[in-house]
Amino acid sequence: MSKKIPPIIREIQNYKPQGVNYTFQKNVSFSQYSMWKSCPKHWSLNYREGYKKYSPSIHTVFGTAMHETLQHY
Repeated sequence: MSKKIPPIIREIQNYKPQGVNYTFQKNVSFSQYSMWKSCPKHWSLNYREGYKKYSPSIHTVFGTAMHETLQHY
């Protein structure tokens, strides 16, 4: 008995992630790394091809404020 593999599964299985272009992006956040670790295609769609939608939350606002404060200090 052979199972038919859906085309999207075959595409995901055959996907070879590209490396990070260090001339374009010199740092990778933990959230980017964990996304890449769990699904390189998801990371590529979000960060390389620009499909990521930014939706601010209290956590991102606080993190940005803290980051800017530390950089200024």
